[in-house]
Amino acid sequence: MRNNLVNNIIKAKLELTNSCIRTLPNPMRRQAEATKDAVLEALRTVTGEYLNEKENTKHTNKDSLQKVDID
Repeated sequence: MRNNLVNNIIKAKLELTNSCIRTLPNPMRRQAEATKDAVLEALRTVTGEYLNEKENTKHTNKDSLQKVDID
């Protein structure tokens, strides 16, 4: 139950973060996505949970050079 709550909070924060990242210019977007990846990896280590890849790879900007893969 606790892990489910933690995952729901992480997913909500991730959706907000992705929305904010999409508003940034390309160079800043790449840096923000890299930072987000590092934070997600740290969260995985702490919670031992993996988030649904489909929910974390929603990128609508065709100019983005990076795809966020969460495995």
